[in-house]
Amino acid sequence: MKQHALPSYLLGAALIPVVASLAPLLETPLSFSLTKPAIAASPLSKSLQGKPVLVEVYATWCSACQNIKPVMNSLRQKEGNSVHWVRFDVSNPTAAKQSATRAEKLGLSQFFKSNRSQTSLVSIFNPETGAAVNTFRAQTKIDPYLRAIKTTRAMLNR
Repeated sequence: MKQHALPSYLLGAALIPVVASLAPLLETPLSFSLTKPAIAASPLSKSLQGKPVLVEVYATWCSACQNIKPVMNSLRQKEGNSVHWVRFDVSNPTAAKQSATRAEKLGLSQFFKSNRSQTSLVSIFNPETGAAVNTFRAQTKIDPYLRAIKTTRAMLNR
């Protein structure tokens, strides 16, 4: 038994600097871009064609949604009518049912079914293909959204 104690002690001591170096990361707010973009039906409805489509999954009780609200407002001011804005409200069962109906009409029902529980999720879609160019979760910086919109716009102008 005592023969195993020394290697365990050494291993534990070796991990302390690694864990300590990760501490600043734990204090960083959760904000990331998913590597696998969300997929919708393709193409999206005719009403969404011609411009990038920004889709937000939102709930009034979601603190991350409240954190990104100022960024979404700034983005809406900056981009205005050059983007189609879609917000799926899942704050309560009635709102979620209305959002599901709207998603069906827009060609986004698969996206909604897959992501209705992922509040603070924002995806930028190419309406011609129904594919998300980029998907974000709780992103509080405007630049990643602007880059995704610009990329989508370039795809549409080919």
